[in-house]
Amino acid sequence: MAEQSHHDPKALNELADAFKVIPNDHPASDEERARLIDKPAFGQLFSDNMTHMGWTSEGGWKDRRVEPYG
Repeated sequence: MAEQSHHDPKALNELADAFKVIPNDHPASDEERARLIDKPAFGQLFSDNMTHMGWTSEGGWKDRRVEPYG
């Protein structure tokens, strides 16, 4: 997004396009998640999912998705 377009509603709407969600086939159980959240450890514990998107100078941010961690 060009600096001069940071107030352009159309550009902001395009930036906020929905992410495609790719489900994780092996998510942590509710019990495991509760145990991990009880004592979080930065850089040692990770979520089941991660966000991914690509960027080019010609097209900006594209291919937005939430996918299994890996």
